[in-house]
Amino acid sequence: MANTEHFDKKTSKRKIIRKWFADHFIFVWVVSSALFAFIIHCLFSTPAPNEWIAAKWGAGEILTFVSTVALGLLAVWQNKRFKEENDESQLRMEKLTKDANEISIVQKIVEHESNKLLRLRTKMQMFIDACNTQETVDDVSDVAQQPPDFMKIYIKIKMDSRDKQIRLATVELLSELKTYPNNDSTRELISLISDYCNSSTEVAKCIRECSDATQAYTIKAAKEKEFIRKSSNFIAEREVLLDKTIYGNLSLDEIRGLYCQE
Repeated sequence: MANTEHFDKKTSKRKIIRKWFADHFIFVWVVSSALFAFIIHCLFSTPAPNEWIAAKWGAGEILTFVSTVALGLLAVWQNKRFKEENDESQLRMEKLTKDANEISIVQKIVEHESNKLLRLRTKMQMFIDACNTQETVDDVSDVAQQPPDFMKIYIKIKMDSRDKQIRLATVELLSELKTYPNNDSTRELISLISDYCNSSTEVAKCIRECSDATQAYTIKAAKEKEFIRKSSNFIAEREVLLDKTIYGNLSLDEIRGLYCQE
């Protein structure tokens, strides 16, 4: 543990030193150049103690040579720095592009799920309205004073029309539910839709045949209550999922996993 802390401190110091040199590069370069020129001046101003180590070049030639090498190294360093900055810029652009693509996909997912939820609510309401046989009963009551033969034909036409509405609304609602995951919640709701549909058509049949519909009404009321409870819970579950997608600050992979795990 102590060795690790020591290593971290050394690494931190090195980073600080490197940053200082990077921030004060021009100053360091100027000071180093002046210091080097001063050293050359001192060396050439002092006679060599031995002829063997006496300079064969002049001070200007050495300065020219060193300047050329230094400029070459500076060019290499600048090219390296430029490449690093270019690579960093490229990575940032790629990340921004990826983030923008992910945001676009998430927006499409939110739009798709919101539209699905809206269609589901609409078709559920249409199904409930279609199963409301009381409207047809009220229409029949309005012509109750008409002759019996007329009443029978009128009731049959009304109930046949209501029966078709119920079955059509049922088919549309079940088709919409097929776009949702085939899990226990969806299967239970489909089963309740079928039961509610059958109980509603049974009421329509009793009214059409002018028979006692008391028991059929009782069964229908129970199935309607179960359906409304389950459909409300089902929509609430989908809304929670949509809220997580919108407000949960999730990544694209997490959102995909959210819908795939259903």
